[in-house]
Amino acid sequence: MARNPDRQSAGRASVSVSNGDHIRLGPRPSWALGLNRQPRPSLPLVRWGSQQQATSEEVPFNEGPNFPYIIGTVIAANIVLLAAETDYRDLQVWWFCDVSFFLVFAAELAFRASHFGSMTLIDGSERLWTAIDCVTVAAGFLEVVLPMAWPLLAGTDQDTVNDSLLFQVVRLVRLLRLLRFLRIAKRVAALGEALMSMMDACSVIFGVLFLFILLCAVLCTQLLGHAIDSGGSGNSDTDNLLQKMKENFNDVPTSMFTLFQITTLDNWMDVAGPAIAQGWQWQIFFVVFISFGSWTMISILTAVASDRMVAAASDWEEIEAREREALRESFLSFLRDAFIEADVDGNGVMDREEFDSLIKKDSVKNYMSQQGVGVSVDDLEKAWETLDASAGRTGELTIDEFVTGFLTLSKGISTHDIANVDYSLRKTSSAAACRIQRLIELVRGIKARNEEVISALEKQSAMQQEQWTCMELWRGWVLEQNGKWAPNDDGGSPRQTPEATVAPTRPRR
Repeated sequence: MARNPDRQSAGRASVSVSNGDHIRLGPRPSWALGLNRQPRPSLPLVRWGSQQQATSEEVPFNEGPNFPYIIGTVIAANIVLLAAETDYRDLQVWWFCDVSFFLVFAAELAFRASHFGSMTLIDGSERLWTAIDCVTVAAGFLEVVLPMAWPLLAGTDQDTVNDSLLFQVVRLVRLLRLLRFLRIAKRVAALGEALMSMMDACSVIFGVLFLFILLCAVLCTQLLGHAIDSGGSGNSDTDNLLQKMKENFNDVPTSMFTLFQITTLDNWMDVAGPAIAQGWQWQIFFVVFISFGSWTMISILTAVASDRMVAAASDWEEIEAREREALRESFLSFLRDAFIEADVDGNGVMDREEFDSLIKKDSVKNYMSQQGVGVSVDDLEKAWETLDASAGRTGELTIDEFVTGFLTLSKGISTHDIANVDYSLRKTSSAAACRIQRLIELVRGIKARNEEVISALEKQSAMQQEQWTCMELWRGWVLEQNGKWAPNDDGGSPRQTPEATVAPTRPRR
């Protein structure tokens, strides 16, 4: 196949990606990509991430994009099973369900240990998650074994085992599996990090609120709980109020809990009423306490929590943007290496045969699957038509055409893309409407000119018809006059006949 030299030079262009999907050419294309005429070894096509070497092996199931959803569903079902076991404890089917969930989690842990190595799980950065998984799997094993082994060893029945504190604690250990949502779901992990950062700021507010309640509790215990006698007034209602007040402020811990109840504004008048009855100064006390302890401190706490959550959301968006950029760079590097390896003849362009050979490689399929690009070989074969059409139907693709085309095809349809299509359609429709309007005006002008030409031709035709009629009349008159002049017998001048003496009449027009 004949090669275009311009396309060969363009194929050696280096490709770089900024925050958008734009591809620009580097200053030294041949240095950037190394697309020289000399043969070079094939480059690895698959990059499993920043911590793993590129390989053409298949992606392990527990590292695939769908595994977090599967294990999350299993954990949620296990928690629902725990709730059902709590209300309906006598059903025999629960034991078989517990065995099934234990086998699933044990198999998942064993598969991870065999794939990454047990020492990697113990000494790696995820050793805390490994410890939690081991504890939950061990608890699941005890939950399955205890109902069968304990009655044989201790000589008790199974109901006694189910009611024992040890068995209940082992069963509740399953709740630790909910922590895996912090690892599986990135949004939940971001929320957990936001809560932890929020606790640092809220600890100061909680400390101030605690000291304020403690100070007020000591004051109320001294002046209300210990200084006022609850009996001997002779009025039962008054004695009941005093007794209730002494119960609320009997000691410092009780007074702190009572004041905390007032902070929440939960039936605060039932607590403050008996104290207010002792004097007006307690009205001022509770006004100041509620204004500071409930309104001010709770408002500050809410403001700090909101600010930290907004900051955490902003940080998470930045993290997601960096992750998307890293994935984009990785995908771009993969496409560049794939183009270099597919370009067998080293001419800097890819034809249909090289493209078909590339998309049928297992390394390409595995990488596409890992990146979540759900396309099949048939879809990729159809993609050639799209890429070739964007390149002008030349039957060849340069590296920038190949990379930009695949970046566009790998993107999902978003609201932004729909808005761009709608804007493009509106722009095209407006331009077409303007052109159609100009064509209509042009046709109207041509029509008016045609009508003028037709009118002029009709007038000219009428004039020619009139001239033709005049010529016919004149010809007839000439013939008539020629008949009135007769020649002399002697050959002299013709003589005029008597009818010729009459002057001829001019023919009417």
